[in-house]
Amino acid sequence: MELALIKRIKSANIPGTLSIFSAIVALLYFNIEYLTKISTPFSPYIFFILTSIFSGIIGLFMKKNRLYALWGLGIGIFLIIHTVLMIIFTLTINYKP
Repeated sequence: MELALIKRIKSANIPGTLSIFSAIVALLYFNIEYLTKISTPFSPYIFFILTSIFSGIIGLFMKKNRLYALWGLGIGIFLIIHTVLMIIFTLTINYKP
């Protein structure tokens, strides 16, 4: 009985921690990609953002590490908004006035 309870409590920490970890890795990858001007055809950037958002949503329903889930979700949403706005602003550039 107690062993099952301990396993349940330890598994409750995973979504929030995964959310903040993947959000930080996505932010790190985002900064490295823009500072070095290297673009890859298949970017793991989107994978890390989606992992951050989905695990952040799952982590919000658990009592443990809710703060980490919220931070991961916030960073993931920020990166999506930033990416969409950069695409929109890039498309509005008029090359031939």
